[in-house]
Amino acid sequence: MWPPTAAPHRRPSPSRRRSSSFPGGPFLLVLAGLGIIAVAGYAVYRGLSEAFLRDLDLRGAGLRRSLLVMRLGRVGWPALGVAYGTSGVLLVVAAVRYDPTQPVGLDAGLKALGAQPFGQLLLLVLAVGLAVFGVYSLFDARHRAD
Repeated sequence: MWPPTAAPHRRPSPSRRRSSSFPGGPFLLVLAGLGIIAVAGYAVYRGLSEAFLRDLDLRGAGLRRSLLVMRLGRVGWPALGVAYGTSGVLLVVAAVRYDPTQPVGLDAGLKALGAQPFGQLLLLVLAVGLAVFGVYSLFDARHRAD
């Protein structure tokens, strides 16, 4: 029957129900959340330190294009890290509270971010940052070093 009678965001996913019911399940979820946070932190570091430039070959790109790619990467990589970091934090919080009905994931993280004071502005900034990362990815595909 469509639409579902119960809101899908209120039901825990079967995998999360199973992982929470295992002995040590919440501990494993915390580890997974911390892993996501670590990857997110690396994305932020990669953007702020310009480590992404090591993977690019900008020799024939010209000065204007090279500067554009650098700026896009400096903004886009940290925005990607913030988006993933939000999901990781929510996963850790859900595991610590041991509430398998609480939604976890990028969509839940963005909803939680939007509910904060100035949340709509934060979401707008994050959306622009992710769009910038998308444009950077096009340049990355074109100028990827072999």
